[in-house]
Amino acid sequence: MLDHASKISAFLVLIGGLGLPAHAEQEGPAAGSAQLIAVDTAPAPAAAAGRTKALGFARFLPKDTEGYLGIFDGAGFVNDLRKSKLGKFLESRAREEGMDLTDIENEPSAAMALAMLAEEVTVAVGKATPEQANNLVLLSESSNYHQMKFLVKMFDAEIRDEELEDPGMMLGMQEAMLLGGLLHDPKGGINILENSYMPPITIAFKMSDADLRDEMSGMIKGGLQELLLGIGPEGENIAAAVDFERGDTKFSGVRLVGKKVAAKIGDDEKEGLAQFLDAASIERLIAAISAKDLVVATGIHDSYLVVFLGSNPGDMKIAATPGESLAARDDLSFADAYLGKKLLAVSTLSKELQEGLAKNTTALGSLARGIKDGLAEAESFGDTRDLEVLLGLVETQEKALLGSVNYTPAGVVVFREAGLKMETFGGAGSPDLDLGKAHRYGKLADWDGGFLFANWVEDPAYTEAALEYLDTLGETVYLAASRISKLDLADPDFEQFKEGFTLFDKRIRPHALGMWRAFRKDLQAGLGSEGAVVVDLRGGLPTVPGLPQVVADKGKAPRLGVIAPIKDAARISASWKGMNESLEGLLKVFSEISGTNVPMQRPMSSEKDDLQTWFFSIQFQNDDFVLSVSQDKENFYLSTSRNFVKELSGALAQARPDPSRKGAYFAMDFTSLTAFAKDWLALVEANAADIFGGDDGAAGFRENIPMIKETIAAFGDLDSLRAHTRLEDGTTRTSLHFKVN
Repeated sequence: MLDHASKISAFLVLIGGLGLPAHAEQEGPAAGSAQLIAVDTAPAPAAAAGRTKALGFARFLPKDTEGYLGIFDGAGFVNDLRKSKLGKFLESRAREEGMDLTDIENEPSAAMALAMLAEEVTVAVGKATPEQANNLVLLSESSNYHQMKFLVKMFDAEIRDEELEDPGMMLGMQEAMLLGGLLHDPKGGINILENSYMPPITIAFKMSDADLRDEMSGMIKGGLQELLLGIGPEGENIAAAVDFERGDTKFSGVRLVGKKVAAKIGDDEKEGLAQFLDAASIERLIAAISAKDLVVATGIHDSYLVVFLGSNPGDMKIAATPGESLAARDDLSFADAYLGKKLLAVSTLSKELQEGLAKNTTALGSLARGIKDGLAEAESFGDTRDLEVLLGLVETQEKALLGSVNYTPAGVVVFREAGLKMETFGGAGSPDLDLGKAHRYGKLADWDGGFLFANWVEDPAYTEAALEYLDTLGETVYLAASRISKLDLADPDFEQFKEGFTLFDKRIRPHALGMWRAFRKDLQAGLGSEGAVVVDLRGGLPTVPGLPQVVADKGKAPRLGVIAPIKDAARISASWKGMNESLEGLLKVFSEISGTNVPMQRPMSSEKDDLQTWFFSIQFQNDDFVLSVSQDKENFYLSTSRNFVKELSGALAQARPDPSRKGAYFAMDFTSLTAFAKDWLALVEANAADIFGGDDGAAGFRENIPMIKETIAAFGDLDSLRAHTRLEDGTTRTSLHFKVN
């Protein structure tokens, strides 16, 4: 499932990698004329005034911008990092390895690159990007589909005719099947090419130093000129110079001309295409290429060095007034409360762009469909209709899961305040979570000595759908392996696979299914939808032979507790019974295979008040270091420590839902980790001779003590990481704070 952060990442990938050809020319007024957005003589709205100042180039972007990312004060952020204890420590380590950041800064090309990133960087995509993002997704999904279909057909061909193992023949077959399939695919190929073009992408770098800005602009223009000459002198082949103006700003660059590209497709190329396309399709392909142009141009606007990519100069728009710009758009109002802070980044994605990236994206769906259709056309696998039905179900169930995500306009603000803070607004919903249900386990967030805490409430309907999807995946993989194992192949590796699968199928699978059913049917039904994970650093160590007594007595280890409410105690008991029977069966099988009897271990139990705990007796464990399962009247626990469970159960004895705590929480306390490291260092330092077998053995450790202390001190700046996802006025919100002292 793609969350909002994933959408932002996908947006950045789209900006960096979207290389679809551009659509046919629609320049409007001739190149060189003013192409500013219609002037709005009214002043910018008061709400947008702060954005106009704080968000820099956003005041020049058109209102129909679909995706925007502004990165601010990169130099200040880097300087803050370098001044921190951790930054100084890392720089000193780098110098020891022969890499001095000061030397890098003084290198001309590096200095130029750093100057471009120092003040402000803007990346924006314009109108029609959602459609083109969807086209890119469709092309990727089509490629996945045809690759899987090809692999099935290749396997089928190898079984029927071993001569096809010749690499040259297989490569030719792959090219014909993949390229032919892609081009003919109704959801890809020529159809995609006909409807695709490069959407407008604008990248701007603020460079207040005019001389440096002009120098960088000259370098980019020179590079574009070299590109022009490299692919055709003065455009005689497939490229042409392009010049246009936006107000007083002059842009110049290169235009890749689709008509000239198409004209280069001669008889030899057409003959090659004829292997998998008919004459009409070849003409469609050539016509589609002919209609596409790609423009790359650069210019200086205000104090910004601007680079534009698009299908034609007419797509490059600059807002004439702030009131007509992205900065004045209502759905950017999420940033208003943060404009006075030390902004590091602001981003927004339209609902349409997110849907364009997501609506046809699959995890396994296109792969499953490719395998299904490949099997339907194969000849050597027998009747595969049951497997094809399962593969179709995988695709259907996955589509339902991914389709349950709702999108709203998304916003992100990142700023420096006691470390780093990020606020997200809208974007992808969280169908896997019930963000409106009050929590019972919130008080554990303040656990004394706690290192990690997470607390959430699952959406039961989504959880059930996800488990059904896993059921189908497991059944599909098993059935596919079963069919493959019945093939008649003279291959030693295959014989080994066949023997292993037969063993699994006849001896292990029944017991593995029993364990899955115990979890899937009984344990899942017996537990409530809330969950929590708590980790502290106050546990004891196992009393392993050879461990110095002082370490066993005073050394500390992490303790983990996973907690869920009990909804039906009888179902939990039934799940344990089912798991126990399955484990007994598995141990019997392993005993027979190994020739050594491995009896089923009987769990030990303890009970105090209403808390019952079960665990297996394993040598060297103790009450503070033992894998255990526990339950009291209201809660179910998995833990690495019986003592920890007792403490957790006591803390939750009177716990009730807290109406003020809803959503999903995550917290990590680095101060407790630093204290943990210091305590261990002090323990080892004080007992080094005993731990390392005498003074000679401890000498190496003592030499490293200053470096260890320096490392711990450097990380001592880190305080905590906290995140909270919730609903506010029906919109998903996440607050994240990486706190630094």
